[in-house]
Amino acid sequence: HYTEGQNLEPAIAYWIKAGQQTSKRSAFVETTRHLEMALKLLAKGPASLKRDEVELQLQHSLGSAYIAAKGFGAEETARAFKRALDLCANAADSPHTFAVLNGMFGVHLMRGEFEKSRDVANTLLARALRQDDPTPRLMGHRALGMALFLMGEFVEASSELRKAIDLYDPTLHGQLALVFSQDFKSTAQAY
Repeated sequence: HYTEGQNLEPAIAYWIKAGQQTSKRSAFVETTRHLEMALKLLAKGPASLKRDEVELQLQHSLGSAYIAAKGFGAEETARAFKRALDLCANAADSPHTFAVLNGMFGVHLMRGEFEKSRDVANTLLARALRQDDPTPRLMGHRALGMALFLMGEFVEASSELRKAIDLYDPTLHGQLALVFSQDFKSTAQAY
């Protein structure tokens, strides 16, 4: 009703809520439709930092939903994470930056773009090392280790992956498997 009445702010909020509810039920095709509608309505509003912040959250959520619905290598997934990464560049120290970089890493990795995946992993790790938070460092070491492994740089890959495994705390990082659709420790161990 809010959408039909062009009452944008509550309409966007309800589309986001619908996307969150369908995501919890693993109905990811529906999730992508709801989030796309929220983005479409968001674009009708005036440009502002707040709008960019909401769009960043939406693009990140949309990219994650596309991973589940279509896979890391899908064009829609890449487009959502690319736009989110562009928005991160405008939002200094956004809490979404590490997750978005991790998403872009996955896009390049699954497309066989190993050099690009290594570059994104290096960016992720460099940013993570400037923080006193083990989660971004875990993500960065794991991503770099995976990229290096696929590029045949096994000694360096092993070193990075061991660092990721050592950083893993089940209490802190276990629930992230639900957010990222993969467990960071088990994927590091697999590589």
